[in-house]
Amino acid sequence: MKKLYTIKERVIRYLSKVNRIPQGKRNRILYRLGIRLRTKCDLRLTDIEEALASVNRTKCEEPLSESEVAQIARSVTKSNKLIGEPSDSYSGQWGRSSSAPKSRIVYAVSTSDTPTLVADLLQKEVSLYPHCKANTPSGTATIGQVVETFRVGGKFIPQIEAVRNEIDKEKRSKIKTGLPAVVPGSEPQTQRGNVHCTPNGIICLDFDAIPADELESAKQTITEVAYVFTVSLSVSGNGLFALAAYDGMPNLKNLLTAMQADFPYEIDKSCSDVSRLRFVTWDDNLIVKDEVFPAILTEQTEAVDDVATRDLINAKPDKPSRMVRSFDEISTELPKWFLQNKIPANDISIISGDGAVGKTYFVFFLAEHITRLLLMHHSKSGQGSAQNLISTSVGWINRARAASLVLNLLHFAKKCGTADG
Repeated sequence: MKKLYTIKERVIRYLSKVNRIPQGKRNRILYRLGIRLRTKCDLRLTDIEEALASVNRTKCEEPLSESEVAQIARSVTKSNKLIGEPSDSYSGQWGRSSSAPKSRIVYAVSTSDTPTLVADLLQKEVSLYPHCKANTPSGTATIGQVVETFRVGGKFIPQIEAVRNEIDKEKRSKIKTGLPAVVPGSEPQTQRGNVHCTPNGIICLDFDAIPADELESAKQTITEVAYVFTVSLSVSGNGLFALAAYDGMPNLKNLLTAMQADFPYEIDKSCSDVSRLRFVTWDDNLIVKDEVFPAILTEQTEAVDDVATRDLINAKPDKPSRMVRSFDEISTELPKWFLQNKIPANDISIISGDGAVGKTYFVFFLAEHITRLLLMHHSKSGQGSAQNLISTSVGWINRARAASLVLNLLHFAKKCGTADG
C-alpha cells in the first residue's frame, strides 16, 4: 500500500534531499526547491520563504541575504511551472492531459567545460539603428563599443534621464522610441526582421519590474550565473538586462525556458527573438566579467517515474457543484417587512399595473405615512434612509406638495426637464 504523507512530512522529505549547495548554484536550486514545495506541498508565500531561508542558512556554503531569499520566494509564487525533484539541471514543463504521459521532454542548461574570454565576445559586430522605427541600420559597432557607450552614457544621458523621470507611460514610451538601438543577438544585418538575422551566440535577457532597493543585489545575483558576462540597468531604470553567451544553434525559445530556472527573476519571453532591439542605456556601475562559460542546451526524453509527479499529472479537477437542488437542501430565512406581507424592507419594490387601478393613490398613501413618520418599518429609531420613495414622474411634484408631503424624503430616478423639477 502506498504511504500517504502529511504536508509536514512531505516538506521534511523534500528538504532532506538537498545536499550542500555551492556558491554558483544557490539561486537555481532554491528556486527549484521552492517550486517543488509549492506544487507538491501546496505551501503559500510565507511558508515557502521560511523553508527556503532554513535551507539557505543550513545548506548554502555562503548563504544569500534575506532579501534575496524573499525575492526567490516571491518569484516561486508567481511562476506557473511544474517541475520534478530539485537538481542542478532544469526539468522543463509538461502539459496536462487526460492520461498520464509515460515520458516527457527535458530541457537542461549546462555550461562549457572551457571558459571563453569576454574580450573575444566584445569584438563581435552588431547592427546599430538610429531609432526603433528604422528598417535599415545606420552602421555597425562592436559589442565592446556598445557596452562602453552604456557605461558612459555620453550625449544620450539627458534623454535617458528624461525617460527615467517621466511618470506618464505614453510620454515615456515616446521619449524612449527616439533613442538609438542595437541588435545584440545577431550578426550585422542589411534590414530589420528575423529573416535577415544570423544568431551570433549572444542572447539578451530582460528582467523587468525589480524593486528599486533590490536592483544592485539583483545585479550581483544575475552576474553569478556562469554564462552571463554583462549586466546593466535598462533604459527605464526599473529593470535589468544581461548579455549571455551560448554554444551551437539551439532553439532560443527552449533555451530561454531552460535558462529561467537559473534566475529568481522572470525573464521577458520576447527575449527569444534574435532580432529584438536593445535601446541605448546608461549605467556607470555596469558589470563586465573577464571570462564566461557559454550555455549549452540539451534535450532528452525522461521517464516519469516519480509517484507524486504522476499523481499531479493525473489529478482531475474538482467536479462542479450541482445546479439542481431539492428544496430541503436550501436554507431560508424569513423576510423583514416594510409593509407586512406586502413590501419587503431594504429592497426595491416596483408598483405597476393598468391605468386607473389606484397605483398613484396607493403610492401617495405610503408617501404620506412615510414622510410624516406614521408608518414604521423594522428600525429601532423609527426612521432611516430606507424610508424614501423614488419616483420617475415629474408630475408627482405638485401632487406631493398638495398632499403636504416632506419633499426631501422623495427622490427622482431621472433628471427632471421642467422648471418644477
